[in-house]
Amino acid sequence: MKKIIIGALAFAMLFSLVSCSGDLHDVNKRDPLVSEYKLEAWERKDAVPDGTRGWVRSLEIVDLEVDKFDEAESATYYKPVVWNIAGEATILVDFAVHVPDGWTTRYEIDGSEEMKADTWYELVEGMEAEKKNGRSYISTSAGGKITVTLKDSDGKLYIKYESDEPKVVKVAYNSDIYEAKLTDPNVYQARVTAASDGVLKVSADYNGVILDSKQINDAIKDKVYVVEINATKGDDKVEIIITLDTPKVFIVGDIAKDNEFVQFADVTEKGYRAYTFTYKSDMTAWGGGNGTLNFQLSSKAGDWSKVFFKNGSTFDAVNGAWLTAEVKDDNCQLTGLEEDVAYMIIVDCSADPDDISTWKAKTIKKPLYIVGDYSGVEGSLLKNSFFPIMNVKENEDSSTEYTYTFKYDSAKMNAWGGSGFKVAPVTDWSESYGGNDAAITITLNDTNWTPLYSKTGILAANNGEGDTGNINFAAEDGVTYSIITKVDANGKIFMKVTK
Repeated sequence: MKKIIIGALAFAMLFSLVSCSGDLHDVNKRDPLVSEYKLEAWERKDAVPDGTRGWVRSLEIVDLEVDKFDEAESATYYKPVVWNIAGEATILVDFAVHVPDGWTTRYEIDGSEEMKADTWYELVEGMEAEKKNGRSYISTSAGGKITVTLKDSDGKLYIKYESDEPKVVKVAYNSDIYEAKLTDPNVYQARVTAASDGVLKVSADYNGVILDSKQINDAIKDKVYVVEINATKGDDKVEIIITLDTPKVFIVGDIAKDNEFVQFADVTEKGYRAYTFTYKSDMTAWGGGNGTLNFQLSSKAGDWSKVFFKNGSTFDAVNGAWLTAEVKDDNCQLTGLEEDVAYMIIVDCSADPDDISTWKAKTIKKPLYIVGDYSGVEGSLLKNSFFPIMNVKENEDSSTEYTYTFKYDSAKMNAWGGSGFKVAPVTDWSESYGGNDAAITITLNDTNWTPLYSKTGILAANNGEGDTGNINFAAEDGVTYSIITKVDANGKIFMKVTK
Protein backbone atom coordinates (compact mmCIF):
# COMPACT_ATOMS: atom_id res chain seq x y z
CA MET A 1 0.00 0.00 0.00
CA LYS A 2 1.32 3.44 -0.87
CA LYS A 3 2.45 5.58 1.99
CA ILE A 4 2.41 9.30 2.58
CA ILE A 5 5.14 10.63 4.83
CA ILE A 6 3.98 13.74 6.54
CA GLY A 7 6.65 15.93 8.10
CA ALA A 8 5.21 17.88 10.96
CA LEU A 9 6.50 21.41 10.96
CA ALA A 10 4.47 21.74 14.10
CA PHE A 11 1.86 23.86 15.59
CA ALA A 12 1.60 26.57 18.14
CA MET A 13 0.41 29.75 19.66
CA LEU A 14 1.31 32.48 22.13
CA PHE A 15 -0.08 32.61 25.64
CA SER A 16 -1.18 35.80 27.30
CA LEU A 17 0.13 35.81 30.88
CA VAL A 18 -1.38 38.36 33.21
CA SER A 19 0.29 39.63 36.39
CA CYS A 20 -2.87 39.39 38.47
CA SER A 21 -2.90 35.59 38.24
CA GLY A 22 -0.19 33.00 37.75
CA ASP A 23 -2.76 30.23 37.41
CA LEU A 24 -2.68 28.70 33.91
CA HIS A 25 -6.22 27.38 34.45
CA ASP A 26 -7.56 30.94 34.69
CA VAL A 27 -5.41 32.26 31.84
CA ASN A 28 -6.54 29.55 29.42
CA LYS A 29 -10.19 29.92 30.33
CA ARG A 30 -10.11 33.68 30.12
CA ASP A 31 -7.91 34.49 27.15
CA PRO A 32 -7.25 31.66 24.64
CA LEU A 33 -5.54 33.04 21.54
CA VAL A 34 -5.80 30.05 19.22
CA SER A 35 -8.42 31.62 16.96
CA GLU A 36 -5.80 34.16 15.92
CA TYR A 37 -3.55 31.44 14.50
CA LYS A 38 -3.72 29.42 11.30
CA LEU A 39 -2.85 25.79 10.62
CA GLU A 40 -1.41 25.29 7.14
CA ALA A 41 -0.56 22.19 5.09
CA TRP A 42 2.01 22.24 2.29
CA GLU A 43 2.91 19.68 -0.33
CA ARG A 44 6.66 19.34 -0.64
CA LYS A 45 9.07 17.77 -3.12
CA ASP A 46 11.88 16.42 -0.94
CA ALA A 47 11.69 12.82 0.25
CA VAL A 48 13.70 13.17 3.47
CA PRO A 49 12.61 15.33 6.45
CA ASP A 50 15.97 17.08 6.59
CA GLY A 51 14.80 20.66 6.97
CA THR A 52 14.84 21.38 3.21
CA ARG A 53 11.39 22.66 2.33
CA GLY A 54 11.14 22.27 -1.45
CA TRP A 55 7.51 23.34 -1.16
CA VAL A 56 5.28 22.92 -4.19
CA ARG A 57 1.96 24.42 -3.17
CA SER A 58 -0.23 25.21 -0.23
CA LEU A 59 -2.87 22.51 0.26
CA GLU A 60 -5.09 24.10 2.88
CA ILE A 61 -5.13 26.85 5.52
CA VAL A 62 -7.42 26.40 8.52
CA ASP A 63 -8.33 28.82 11.31
CA LEU A 64 -7.73 27.18 14.68
CA GLU A 65 -10.50 27.46 17.25
CA VAL A 66 -10.90 26.60 20.91
CA ASP A 67 -12.87 23.39 21.48
CA LYS A 68 -13.03 22.94 25.26
CA PHE A 69 -11.24 23.49 28.58
CA ASP A 70 -10.48 20.34 30.54
CA GLU A 71 -10.74 21.08 34.26
CA ALA A 72 -8.98 17.87 35.33
CA GLU A 73 -5.97 18.46 33.07
CA SER A 74 -6.07 22.22 33.37
CA ALA A 75 -5.62 22.19 29.59
CA THR A 76 -7.23 23.97 26.65
CA TYR A 77 -8.09 21.72 23.71
CA TYR A 78 -8.56 23.01 20.16
CA LYS A 79 -10.99 21.72 17.57
CA PRO A 80 -9.48 18.75 15.65
CA VAL A 81 -8.48 19.33 12.04
CA VAL A 82 -9.08 16.51 9.54
CA TRP A 83 -7.21 16.06 6.25
CA ASN A 84 -8.29 13.57 3.59
CA ILE A 85 -5.21 12.20 1.84
CA ALA A 86 -6.32 12.14 -1.79
CA GLY A 87 -4.45 11.31 -4.97
CA GLU A 88 -2.76 8.32 -6.54
CA ALA A 89 0.91 9.17 -6.02
CA THR A 90 2.83 9.47 -2.77
CA ILE A 91 3.19 13.06 -1.65
CA LEU A 92 4.92 14.68 1.31
CA VAL A 93 3.12 17.17 3.48
CA ASP A 94 4.38 19.72 6.02
CA PHE A 95 2.20 21.37 8.62
CA ALA A 96 2.77 24.64 10.43
CA VAL A 97 0.94 26.93 12.82
CA HIS A 98 1.66 30.61 12.38
CA VAL A 99 0.31 34.06 13.09
CA PRO A 100 -2.15 35.40 10.51
CA ASP A 101 0.24 37.94 8.99
CA GLY A 102 3.10 35.54 8.27
CA TRP A 103 5.81 33.41 9.83
CA THR A 104 7.10 35.72 12.58
CA THR A 105 5.77 33.22 15.14
CA ARG A 106 5.88 29.55 14.23
CA TYR A 107 6.26 26.32 16.22
CA GLU A 108 7.15 22.72 15.41
CA ILE A 109 8.31 19.46 17.01
CA ASP A 110 11.94 19.42 18.10
CA GLY A 111 12.98 16.14 16.51
CA SER A 112 13.23 14.14 13.31
CA GLU A 113 11.87 10.74 14.29
CA GLU A 114 8.68 9.16 13.00
CA MET A 115 5.80 10.14 15.24
CA LYS A 116 3.57 7.51 16.80
CA ALA A 117 -0.19 7.77 16.45
CA ASP A 118 -2.27 8.89 19.44
CA THR A 119 0.84 10.20 21.24
CA TRP A 120 1.30 13.78 22.48
CA TYR A 121 4.43 15.63 21.29
CA GLU A 122 5.61 18.96 22.64
CA LEU A 123 5.92 21.90 20.24
CA VAL A 124 8.71 24.45 20.48
CA GLU A 125 9.64 27.54 18.52
CA GLY A 126 9.83 26.41 14.92
CA MET A 127 12.85 28.17 13.50
CA GLU A 128 15.14 26.98 16.27
CA ALA A 129 13.86 23.41 16.12
CA GLU A 130 14.32 23.29 12.36
CA LYS A 131 17.95 24.36 12.64
CA LYS A 132 18.70 21.60 15.18
CA ASN A 133 16.93 18.45 14.04
CA GLY A 134 14.86 19.05 10.89
CA ARG A 135 11.31 17.75 10.91
CA SER A 136 9.48 14.95 12.63
CA TYR A 137 7.02 13.16 10.37
CA ILE A 138 4.15 10.73 10.28
CA SER A 139 3.34 7.93 7.85
CA THR A 140 -0.16 7.20 6.61
CA SER A 141 -1.62 5.36 3.65
CA ALA A 142 -2.74 7.27 0.57
CA GLY A 143 -6.52 7.32 0.48
CA GLY A 144 -6.96 7.63 4.22
CA LYS A 145 -7.27 10.62 6.50
CA ILE A 146 -5.47 12.07 9.50
CA THR A 147 -6.92 13.95 12.45
CA VAL A 148 -4.66 16.51 14.14
CA THR A 149 -5.38 17.74 17.68
CA LEU A 150 -3.63 20.47 19.69
CA LYS A 151 -3.76 21.39 23.38
CA ASP A 152 -1.94 23.75 25.73
CA SER A 153 -1.15 22.62 29.25
CA ASP A 154 1.22 23.93 31.93
CA GLY A 155 2.30 26.73 29.63
CA LYS A 156 3.32 24.37 26.81
CA LEU A 157 1.76 23.38 23.50
CA TYR A 158 1.29 19.73 22.44
CA ILE A 159 0.15 17.93 19.28
CA LYS A 160 -0.97 14.42 18.36
CA TYR A 161 -2.45 12.73 15.33
CA GLU A 162 -4.71 9.80 14.58
CA SER A 163 -4.76 8.00 11.23
CA ASP A 164 -7.66 6.18 9.58
CA GLU A 165 -6.81 3.49 7.08
CA PRO A 166 -8.28 4.12 3.62
CA LYS A 167 -11.21 2.18 2.26
CA VAL A 168 -10.43 -0.47 -0.33
CA VAL A 169 -12.46 0.25 -3.45
CA LYS A 170 -12.30 -1.89 -6.58
CA VAL A 171 -14.08 -1.77 -9.94
CA ALA A 172 -14.76 -4.81 -12.12
CA TYR A 173 -15.18 -4.49 -15.89
CA ASN A 174 -14.78 -6.98 -18.73
CA SER A 175 -13.14 -9.61 -16.47
CA ASP A 176 -10.57 -7.08 -15.21
CA ILE A 177 -10.27 -5.60 -11.71
CA TYR A 178 -9.22 -1.96 -11.24
CA GLU A 179 -8.21 -0.30 -7.98
CA ALA A 180 -10.16 2.96 -7.50
CA LYS A 181 -8.12 5.86 -6.13
CA LEU A 182 -9.32 8.56 -3.78
CA THR A 183 -9.59 11.84 -5.73
CA ASP A 184 -11.75 13.92 -3.37
CA PRO A 185 -13.16 13.28 0.11
CA ASN A 186 -15.31 10.13 -0.15
CA VAL A 187 -14.88 9.99 -3.94
CA TYR A 188 -12.90 7.20 -5.64
CA GLN A 189 -12.15 6.85 -9.35
CA ALA A 190 -10.91 4.19 -11.75
CA ARG A 191 -10.46 4.41 -15.51
CA VAL A 192 -11.55 1.68 -17.91
CA THR A 193 -11.27 1.38 -21.70
CA ALA A 194 -14.45 0.39 -23.54
CA ALA A 195 -14.01 -3.04 -25.13
CA SER A 196 -16.78 -2.45 -27.67
CA ASP A 197 -19.43 0.02 -28.82
CA GLY A 198 -22.70 0.07 -26.92
CA VAL A 199 -23.04 -1.31 -23.40
CA LEU A 200 -20.36 -0.65 -20.81
CA LYS A 201 -21.29 -2.35 -17.53
CA VAL A 202 -19.29 -2.20 -14.31
CA SER A 203 -19.63 -3.43 -10.74
CA ALA A 204 -17.78 -2.26 -7.64
CA ASP A 205 -16.58 -3.50 -4.26
CA TYR A 206 -16.74 -0.66 -1.73
CA ASN A 207 -14.66 -1.75 1.24
CA GLY A 208 -16.15 -5.25 1.17
CA VAL A 209 -19.66 -4.21 0.14
CA ILE A 210 -20.70 -5.26 -3.39
CA LEU A 211 -22.61 -2.41 -5.05
CA ASP A 212 -25.34 -2.77 -7.64
CA SER A 213 -23.90 -2.76 -11.14
CA LYS A 214 -24.17 0.31 -13.38
CA GLN A 215 -24.07 0.59 -17.16
CA ILE A 216 -24.19 3.05 -20.02
CA ASN A 217 -25.52 2.06 -23.43
CA ASP A 218 -23.66 4.45 -25.74
CA ALA A 219 -20.02 3.62 -25.00
CA ILE A 220 -17.50 4.09 -27.80
CA LYS A 221 -14.94 1.35 -28.38
CA ASP A 222 -11.39 2.18 -27.21
CA LYS A 223 -12.53 5.34 -25.39
CA VAL A 224 -11.52 5.74 -21.75
CA TYR A 225 -14.30 6.15 -19.19
CA VAL A 226 -14.09 7.33 -15.59
CA VAL A 227 -15.90 5.10 -13.11
CA GLU A 228 -16.58 7.17 -10.00
CA ILE A 229 -17.56 5.56 -6.70
CA ASN A 230 -19.21 8.43 -4.84
CA ALA A 231 -19.84 8.07 -1.10
CA THR A 232 -20.41 11.73 -0.29
CA LYS A 233 -23.98 10.96 0.85
CA GLY A 234 -22.77 8.26 3.26
CA ASP A 235 -21.49 4.69 3.15
CA ASP A 236 -25.07 3.42 2.84
CA LYS A 237 -25.81 5.57 -0.23
CA VAL A 238 -22.83 4.96 -2.47
CA GLU A 239 -23.35 5.77 -6.17
CA ILE A 240 -21.55 4.60 -9.31
CA ILE A 241 -21.18 7.31 -11.98
CA ILE A 242 -19.72 6.61 -15.45
CA THR A 243 -18.46 9.45 -17.66
CA LEU A 244 -16.26 9.75 -20.72
CA ASP A 245 -12.73 10.72 -19.69
CA THR A 246 -11.71 14.05 -21.16
CA PRO A 247 -8.74 16.19 -20.20
CA LYS A 248 -8.67 19.49 -18.42
CA VAL A 249 -8.44 22.64 -20.52
CA PHE A 250 -6.81 25.89 -19.39
CA ILE A 251 -6.62 29.34 -20.92
CA VAL A 252 -3.71 31.73 -20.40
CA GLY A 253 -3.04 35.20 -21.83
CA ASP A 254 -4.94 38.49 -21.93
CA ILE A 255 -7.88 36.86 -20.14
CA ALA A 256 -6.09 37.05 -16.75
CA LYS A 257 -2.84 38.35 -15.35
CA ASP A 258 0.26 37.29 -17.26
CA ASN A 259 0.96 33.54 -17.24
CA GLU A 260 -1.98 32.68 -14.98
CA PHE A 261 -3.64 29.48 -16.23
CA VAL A 262 -7.43 29.56 -15.73
CA GLN A 263 -9.35 26.28 -15.98
CA PHE A 264 -12.40 25.86 -18.19
CA ALA A 265 -15.39 25.35 -15.91
CA ASP A 266 -18.13 23.72 -18.02
CA VAL A 267 -17.82 19.97 -18.62
CA THR A 268 -19.95 17.57 -20.70
CA GLU A 269 -19.64 13.86 -21.27
CA LYS A 270 -18.87 13.96 -24.98
CA GLY A 271 -15.63 15.85 -24.48
CA TYR A 272 -16.59 19.51 -24.58
CA ARG A 273 -15.04 22.17 -22.36
CA ALA A 274 -16.39 25.72 -22.31
CA TYR A 275 -15.11 29.00 -20.91
CA THR A 276 -17.30 32.10 -20.74
CA PHE A 277 -16.03 35.63 -20.18
CA THR A 278 -17.18 39.22 -20.59
CA TYR A 279 -14.74 41.17 -22.70
CA LYS A 280 -13.03 44.24 -21.25
CA SER A 281 -10.61 46.45 -23.19
CA ASP A 282 -8.21 46.39 -20.26
CA MET A 283 -7.51 42.68 -20.79
CA THR A 284 -3.95 43.37 -21.90
CA ALA A 285 -1.66 40.89 -20.11
CA TRP A 286 -0.31 39.72 -23.48
CA GLY A 287 -0.62 43.05 -25.29
CA GLY A 288 -4.26 42.85 -26.38
CA GLY A 289 -7.03 45.35 -25.73
CA ASN A 290 -9.21 47.55 -27.94
CA GLY A 291 -11.22 44.59 -29.22
CA THR A 292 -8.30 42.14 -29.41
CA LEU A 293 -7.61 39.14 -27.19
CA ASN A 294 -4.39 37.11 -27.26
CA PHE A 295 -4.39 33.75 -25.52
CA GLN A 296 -3.26 30.15 -25.52
CA LEU A 297 -5.03 26.92 -24.58
CA SER A 298 -3.28 24.16 -22.65
CA SER A 299 -4.05 20.69 -21.32
CA LYS A 300 -1.97 21.25 -18.18
CA ALA A 301 -1.60 24.36 -16.03
CA GLY A 302 1.90 25.81 -16.18
CA ASP A 303 3.13 23.36 -18.82
CA TRP A 304 4.03 25.20 -22.01
CA SER A 305 4.76 21.92 -23.82
CA LYS A 306 1.04 21.09 -23.65
CA VAL A 307 -0.21 24.20 -25.44
CA PHE A 308 -2.93 23.80 -28.05
CA PHE A 309 -1.80 26.07 -30.90
CA LYS A 310 1.84 24.99 -30.71
CA ASN A 311 0.79 21.80 -32.49
CA GLY A 312 -0.62 23.77 -35.43
CA SER A 313 -4.30 23.41 -34.57
CA THR A 314 -6.70 25.83 -36.19
CA PHE A 315 -9.20 28.02 -34.41
CA ASP A 316 -12.63 28.17 -36.09
CA ALA A 317 -14.61 31.40 -35.75
CA VAL A 318 -18.39 31.12 -35.56
CA ASN A 319 -21.36 33.50 -35.60
CA GLY A 320 -20.62 34.42 -39.20
CA ALA A 321 -18.17 37.26 -39.90
CA TRP A 322 -18.55 39.13 -36.63
CA LEU A 323 -15.34 37.57 -35.25
CA THR A 324 -12.04 36.65 -36.85
CA ALA A 325 -9.47 34.31 -35.37
CA GLU A 326 -5.97 33.30 -36.37
CA VAL A 327 -2.94 31.42 -35.09
CA LYS A 328 -0.29 34.05 -34.45
CA ASP A 329 3.17 33.23 -33.09
CA ASP A 330 1.85 29.89 -31.79
CA ASN A 331 -0.91 31.73 -29.92
CA CYS A 332 -4.46 32.61 -30.85
CA GLN A 333 -5.63 36.15 -31.49
CA LEU A 334 -9.31 37.09 -31.51
CA THR A 335 -10.29 40.45 -32.96
CA GLY A 336 -13.55 42.35 -33.28
CA LEU A 337 -14.54 41.81 -29.64
CA GLU A 338 -17.04 44.25 -28.15
CA GLU A 339 -16.83 45.87 -24.73
CA ASP A 340 -18.97 44.28 -21.97
CA VAL A 341 -20.25 41.53 -24.31
CA ALA A 342 -20.21 37.88 -23.20
CA TYR A 343 -18.24 35.34 -25.26
CA MET A 344 -17.74 31.60 -24.92
CA ILE A 345 -14.72 29.60 -26.06
CA ILE A 346 -15.56 25.93 -26.63
CA VAL A 347 -13.00 23.13 -26.98
CA ASP A 348 -14.04 19.73 -28.37
CA CYS A 349 -11.63 17.07 -27.04
CA SER A 350 -13.73 14.07 -28.06
CA ALA A 351 -11.62 12.86 -31.02
CA ASP A 352 -8.67 11.93 -28.79
CA PRO A 353 -8.59 13.34 -25.24
CA ASP A 354 -4.86 12.63 -24.94
CA ASP A 355 -3.78 14.25 -28.22
CA ILE A 356 -4.29 18.01 -28.19
CA SER A 357 -3.49 18.23 -31.91
CA THR A 358 -6.91 16.64 -32.56
CA TRP A 359 -8.84 19.16 -30.47
CA LYS A 360 -11.21 21.64 -32.09
CA ALA A 361 -12.07 25.10 -30.79
CA LYS A 362 -14.50 27.84 -31.66
CA THR A 363 -16.06 30.93 -30.16
CA ILE A 364 -19.64 32.02 -29.57
CA LYS A 365 -20.85 35.55 -29.05
CA LYS A 366 -23.60 35.95 -26.43
CA PRO A 367 -23.90 32.19 -25.66
CA LEU A 368 -27.22 30.46 -25.09
CA TYR A 369 -27.78 27.14 -23.26
CA ILE A 370 -30.42 24.43 -23.55
CA VAL A 371 -31.42 22.40 -20.50
CA GLY A 372 -33.95 19.58 -20.05
CA ASP A 373 -34.93 16.44 -21.93
CA TYR A 374 -32.83 17.26 -25.00
CA SER A 375 -29.79 18.90 -23.43
CA GLY A 376 -27.80 15.68 -23.61
CA VAL A 377 -27.97 15.09 -27.35
CA GLU A 378 -24.54 16.50 -28.07
CA GLY A 379 -23.25 16.50 -24.52
CA SER A 380 -24.23 15.30 -21.08
CA LEU A 381 -27.31 13.19 -20.44
CA LEU A 382 -27.24 14.31 -16.82
CA LYS A 383 -30.32 15.95 -15.39
CA ASN A 384 -30.17 19.75 -15.22
CA SER A 385 -27.10 19.97 -17.45
CA PHE A 386 -26.86 23.37 -19.16
CA PHE A 387 -25.44 22.65 -22.61
CA PRO A 388 -24.20 25.45 -24.91
CA ILE A 389 -25.85 25.69 -28.33
CA MET A 390 -22.95 25.74 -30.79
CA ASN A 391 -24.57 26.53 -34.14
CA VAL A 392 -24.94 30.31 -34.02
CA LYS A 393 -25.31 33.03 -36.65
CA GLU A 394 -25.97 36.76 -36.70
CA ASN A 395 -28.57 38.12 -39.12
CA GLU A 396 -28.54 41.43 -41.00
CA ASP A 397 -31.32 42.75 -38.75
CA SER A 398 -28.96 42.35 -35.73
CA SER A 399 -30.86 39.32 -34.43
CA THR A 400 -28.99 36.14 -33.48
CA GLU A 401 -30.20 32.60 -34.18
CA TYR A 402 -29.13 29.54 -32.18
CA THR A 403 -29.84 26.17 -33.82
CA TYR A 404 -29.74 22.90 -31.87
CA THR A 405 -30.13 19.80 -34.08
CA PHE A 406 -30.56 16.22 -32.88
CA LYS A 407 -32.17 12.85 -33.65
CA TYR A 408 -34.86 12.08 -31.06
CA ASP A 409 -34.47 8.98 -28.87
CA SER A 410 -37.14 8.75 -26.17
CA ALA A 411 -35.16 6.09 -24.28
CA LYS A 412 -32.28 8.50 -23.68
CA MET A 413 -33.75 11.98 -23.96
CA ASN A 414 -35.80 12.02 -20.79
CA ALA A 415 -33.67 13.89 -18.28
CA TRP A 416 -36.83 15.69 -17.17
CA GLY A 417 -39.12 12.71 -17.60
CA GLY A 418 -40.40 13.88 -20.98
CA SER A 419 -41.69 17.18 -19.61
CA GLY A 420 -39.74 19.37 -22.02
CA PHE A 421 -36.87 21.85 -21.85
CA LYS A 422 -35.87 25.51 -21.45
CA VAL A 423 -33.18 27.85 -22.77
CA ALA A 424 -31.05 30.32 -20.81
CA PRO A 425 -28.32 32.90 -21.56
CA VAL A 426 -26.45 31.80 -18.40
CA THR A 427 -26.34 28.64 -16.28
CA ASP A 428 -28.84 30.03 -13.80
CA TRP A 429 -32.44 28.85 -13.36
CA SER A 430 -33.65 32.34 -12.50
CA GLU A 431 -32.64 33.49 -16.00
CA SER A 432 -34.19 30.62 -17.99
CA TYR A 433 -36.79 31.20 -20.71
CA GLY A 434 -39.94 29.21 -21.54
CA GLY A 435 -43.69 29.62 -21.24
CA ASN A 436 -45.33 32.54 -19.41
CA ASP A 437 -46.06 30.95 -16.00
CA ALA A 438 -47.18 27.75 -17.77
CA ALA A 439 -45.85 25.07 -20.10
CA ILE A 440 -46.11 25.77 -23.82
CA THR A 441 -46.27 23.49 -26.85
CA ILE A 442 -44.63 24.66 -30.09
CA THR A 443 -46.18 23.56 -33.38
CA LEU A 444 -43.70 21.84 -35.69
CA ASN A 445 -42.70 23.73 -38.84
CA ASP A 446 -44.79 26.74 -37.86
CA THR A 447 -43.75 29.77 -39.93
CA ASN A 448 -44.47 32.05 -36.98
CA TRP A 449 -42.08 32.55 -34.07
CA THR A 450 -43.34 31.61 -30.59
CA PRO A 451 -42.31 34.17 -27.91
CA LEU A 452 -40.54 32.92 -24.78
CA TYR A 453 -40.68 34.48 -21.33
CA SER A 454 -38.65 34.72 -18.14
CA LYS A 455 -39.66 35.70 -14.62
CA THR A 456 -36.67 38.03 -14.28
CA GLY A 457 -34.62 37.79 -17.46
CA ILE A 458 -31.23 39.49 -17.74
CA LEU A 459 -32.12 40.32 -21.34
CA ALA A 460 -34.80 42.66 -19.95
CA ALA A 461 -37.39 41.62 -22.52
CA ASN A 462 -40.46 39.37 -22.57
CA ASN A 463 -40.56 39.27 -18.79
CA GLY A 464 -43.37 36.96 -17.70
CA GLU A 465 -45.86 37.10 -14.88
CA GLY A 466 -44.65 34.06 -12.91
CA ASP A 467 -42.36 31.05 -13.01
CA THR A 468 -41.05 30.00 -16.40
CA GLY A 469 -42.93 27.04 -17.90
CA ASN A 470 -41.34 24.17 -19.83
CA ILE A 471 -41.26 24.08 -23.63
CA ASN A 472 -42.65 21.04 -25.44
CA PHE A 473 -43.26 19.79 -28.98
CA ALA A 474 -44.52 16.52 -30.50
CA ALA A 475 -41.39 14.40 -31.10
CA GLU A 476 -41.13 10.97 -32.74
CA ASP A 477 -38.33 8.46 -32.28
CA GLY A 478 -35.72 8.41 -35.03
CA VAL A 479 -36.71 11.81 -36.47
CA THR A 480 -34.17 14.66 -36.67
CA TYR A 481 -35.31 18.02 -35.28
CA SER A 482 -33.88 21.51 -35.07
CA ILE A 483 -34.76 23.81 -32.18
CA ILE A 484 -34.15 27.36 -33.42
CA THR A 485 -34.01 30.15 -30.85
CA LYS A 486 -33.86 33.79 -32.00
CA VAL A 487 -32.83 36.78 -29.91
CA ASP A 488 -33.78 40.03 -31.67
CA ALA A 489 -31.97 43.37 -31.47
CA ASN A 490 -34.09 44.36 -28.45
CA GLY A 491 -33.31 41.21 -26.47
CA LYS A 492 -36.66 39.48 -26.99
CA ILE A 493 -36.50 35.68 -27.39
CA PHE A 494 -38.53 33.56 -29.83
CA MET A 495 -38.46 29.91 -30.92
CA LYS A 496 -39.33 27.58 -33.79
CA VAL A 497 -38.99 23.79 -34.10
CA THR A 498 -38.49 22.14 -37.50
CA LYS A 499 -37.93 18.62 -38.77
